[in-house]
Amino acid sequence: MKLKQQQTYTYSPYCYLIGWKQQNKFYYGVRTAKKNKTLYESGCHPDDLWSLYFTSSKIVANFKKKYGEPDIIEVRRVFKTAAEAIKWETKVLQRMHAVKNKKWLNLKDLPAKTFTPETLLKMSHSQKGKKHSKETKEKIRKWNVGRKMAPISAAHKKAIRDANLGSKRSDETKAKISEALTGLTKSESHRAALSKSKTGKKNLKLMTGKNLPCMVCSADIYHTQYQLKNNKRVKTCCMDCKKVYFYS
Repeated sequence: MKLKQQQTYTYSPYCYLIGWKQQNKFYYGVRTAKKNKTLYESGCHPDDLWSLYFTSSKIVANFKKKYGEPDIIEVRRVFKTAAEAIKWETKVLQRMHAVKNKKWLNLKDLPAKTFTPETLLKMSHSQKGKKHSKETKEKIRKWNVGRKMAPISAAHKKAIRDANLGSKRSDETKAKISEALTGLTKSESHRAALSKSKTGKKNLKLMTGKNLPCMVCSADIYHTQYQLKNNKRVKTCCMDCKKVYFYS
């Protein structure tokens, strides 16, 4: 009697395609993990896709919540090494201009790079004091036109707020900002957009006073900080209350 040989699986990085035909939205990705969310001890394998691994993209996760399971789940190509898989993914995304094409959910078409703290410090020092030329700024502007930005979660917004809370700009920084903004004029369309965005909104920064009761009917009367500091309290809320207060 022959015993069945146990099947062995090797480490198999792969590129895959996820898509929603009705919404005309697609995502092209690469899988290179050696331990995280893998079915086999050898590392990632095409069998992982949509059984244990559902891409690492938050955009895809949010799209899945909104529109349900994708109707296209395909392993496009399998490789022997992670480097080959990443190189192929980059080539495909750049060839399709996926970052600027609205039907693709991909936000970038370059492989992620990791740097040591020492390298990051060297890079920071090397860039200090440098300014982009007008040609470089124009190239950057053209490159960013049409690029999609990942949505910021409430937790991310809170983290940004907490990180900046209490920080103050130095006098030197304030002077630089003032110099950079001096002479700049807003276009009519820009002014109209600002006006529209502020319509109906209260400026909470100016509302630093507090309400004090009317001496007659106890209705709230808003007092500014100036009125409070200089003892200029408004005693009545209306003419009727004023007559009662002063002439009764």
